[in-house]
Amino acid sequence: DIVETPQRERLLFQTRYVGMFAVIAREAAKRGILVLIACHRITHTAWPGAGLWYDSALGFSEARVLQSWDALASQLCDSWNIIGVDLVNEPHSSSWGKGLPTDWNKAAERIGNHVHSRCARWLVFVEGVGYTPGAPGADDPGMGIWWGSNLVGARTQPVVLANQEKLVYAPHVYGPSVYVQSYFKSPMFPNNMASIWDRDFAFAKEHTGRPVVLGEIGGSYVGADRIWQDWAIPFMVSNGFSCFYFA
Repeated sequence: DIVETPQRERLLFQTRYVGMFAVIAREAAKRGILVLIACHRITHTAWPGAGLWYDSALGFSEARVLQSWDALASQLCDSWNIIGVDLVNEPHSSSWGKGLPTDWNKAAERIGNHVHSRCARWLVFVEGVGYTPGAPGADDPGMGIWWGSNLVGARTQPVVLANQEKLVYAPHVYGPSVYVQSYFKSPMFPNNMASIWDRDFAFAKEHTGRPVVLGEIGGSYVGADRIWQDWAIPFMVSNGFSCFYFA
């Protein structure tokens, strides 16, 4: 479809959906800005959606998902400042390493390799899952796992791409301004956070040899959340993590 934009946005006048990304990437390139393309939802109205990388109820099979990446790659691979793709946002109803059809780690391999067959230079960002069905040893709602933060399954079943050097793990994690997990109430807070992060995703950089880039982190910079962020950013720096800050 042609994108509906305010009349003042003349660069986007009469552009179609995929072309919109090309325009934005071109303008970002003029300003030295790098771009990550993220699949945030299956359709524009599907939020939070089924929590998988496909949605049978909406008629989006995995095959159709691959076709969508074909469409993006055909128009965007030549945009030098588009550095990669985040395959799906917070697949919270997916499993990891449980031997189920919903195992996101195996789907990430299939989709990631398909993306590379269309655009070999792109980095492939893979988020974690949620807590139901979660991963072995990380499927208890009481653990305080965020949607997208659960990379626990990568300890035993890491994602393996044909070009492994293009793989990036991209967990999402938040603080008490989004939801007050039990560990935010601990008298040890924020000094207890390192063990929580290492349990869920921080181990992955050293364990798998692949980078960790927090695809979402942020929140209101006040109160307990300010304390949390003042802990989180130095922790990321000292551990060689990068991030996209979600304001």
